Amino acid sequence: MSIKIFFASSFIILMVFFAILAFSLYTGVIRISISDAEEYHKDSLNKMASVLEIQLDNLNRFAGSLCYDMNYNSTNQGPEDLWEYREILKNLQVYSALNELDARFTLFLGSKNKGLSSHENVISMSPDLMDPLYKRNRHWMIDYSAMGDRLSYFIVHDGEYPERQVSVLISIGRDALHKQLEALNIRNKGIAFILDKEGRTIFSRDTSYKYLISQEEIKINQEGLLLLKNKKLRIMYTPLTEGLSLGLVFPDDSIMMPVKKNNRLLVILFTLAMILFTSIFLLLYRWITNPLQNLYTGMSSVESGNFEVVIQGHHINELDYILNKFNSMAARINLLMNEVRLESLRSQEAELRFLQAQINPHFLYNNLYFIYQVSIAGENEKAAEMAISLSKYFKSVTKPKDSLVPLKLELENLHNYIKLFSLRHPDRFRYEENIDEQLMHLPVPRLLLQPIVENSIVYGLDNSSDSMIVSITAKKVEKNIVITIADSGAGMDPVKMDELNMKLSNNPELLEGCGLKNPLQRLLFRYGSSSSIRLEVNDMRGITVSVTFPEKLENQKDILL
Repeated sequence: MSIKIFFASSFIILMVFFAILAFSLYTGVIRISISDAEEYHKDSLNKMASVLEIQLDNLNRFAGSLCYDMNYNSTNQGPEDLWEYREILKNLQVYSALNELDARFTLFLGSKNKGLSSHENVISMSPDLMDPLYKRNRHWMIDYSAMGDRLSYFIVHDGEYPERQVSVLISIGRDALHKQLEALNIRNKGIAFILDKEGRTIFSRDTSYKYLISQEEIKINQEGLLLLKNKKLRIMYTPLTEGLSLGLVFPDDSIMMPVKKNNRLLVILFTLAMILFTSIFLLLYRWITNPLQNLYTGMSSVESGNFEVVIQGHHINELDYILNKFNSMAARINLLMNEVRLESLRSQEAELRFLQAQINPHFLYNNLYFIYQVSIAGENEKAAEMAISLSKYFKSVTKPKDSLVPLKLELENLHNYIKLFSLRHPDRFRYEENIDEQLMHLPVPRLLLQPIVENSIVYGLDNSSDSMIVSITAKKVEKNIVITIADSGAGMDPVKMDELNMKLSNNPELLEGCGLKNPLQRLLFRYGSSSSIRLEVNDMRGITVSVTFPEKLENQKDILL
């Protein structure tokens, strides 16, 4: 696995991990917000229920004390006494004024069919009015009849004839309850209500909930969610005194609203965190991978032959050490390669001089001996002509500093050689030349063509008594120069030609004694493996030698091959 794939995979895994973590945190915040809101509403409900329960219990105890008071029972059984009535009314009015629920008290004297009210003084009570009150003994309810739209509570002394006993009716005003329940209307998002022991809503601050919330629905939902007119509501309640229950209903949105308001902020913070994390990750990636990439590039450059590469250091101690060692290694290799290259060039020059020494004596001895023969024969002009051609030839080939010469000079030298040979073998061969004029100034290795032409002439004439043609062409093929030397000599056995081509391509060291060895070595010294010499049969039934080498030397290291 490459380091890029490793970092990319790690980045994706970390991004997925952070996304899951962010989602978990977000859902956790929602759960905590819901739990905190419910706890807050529940605490408020319990506190209000505690206060309201104390107030209702106080009213209940006061009513009970009136109902069982012996003096009031004596007044109920004795003759009418207006003085006693006034004392009772005074006590009722004082307690009515002191309680926080604006409660009104009515003391019923059953034997006299009279009622003493804290707000209406002495009133007459008919049996028809008392009967429904007796039936709701110790039962809180909303009274829409005699006492008006008020929460009322009736208590009667237990006995055989309750209609003749003392009983008390307590009624609480709606406005007073509104004030008490106002504390439960949390941020105007929750509505408080009171249920009786039958599960009916007997009081609600908001009348829109009065008949829509039933005890049956609350039991089903168990303080959970209630769908009311396509609106989600949360309901919770707690018991009060005498079968009453205090409840609270509020929109589910009131819990989610703070979270929703912070959604945009959370998204922005998460996005900024991801951008910061990505930036840090990319910086870390570049901080680690750039030195490794530079090291990889440097090693590739060294592998391709560029030993002068230098990698800049980084602020990582371990990588700095590796890069410094690499630079030292590359510098050392570059120094050694320069030494090897210099030594190879020296060896090449020595080899070229050796090859020239091989060619020159052999050719010189043959021509000097021929000049000697024609001089003895008295052909002085022919001897003089041969001597001039021979001197021009050796003047050209004895310049060791010039390993490369223009093709034009190489051809002139070849012309001198052919003239010497034609003087020695008149009427035996014809020389033809077809050279692209643009290639005349092309640099070629010295003495590249002469050994090949010599090999063609000698091999062709020795194996045939007929005259022969030697033709030279030079042309450019793509980026290479191709020079062909074709003859009409005796040709060559195909098997032998294949063997010779195999040696020319793969084993030039096995060409010992072959006239093509020296030209091939000159090509390899100069152009390396991009040059070649190949033989093939031509249309004249002779042999064509193709010499191929690049027009330009693109890579100096090829010289060392």
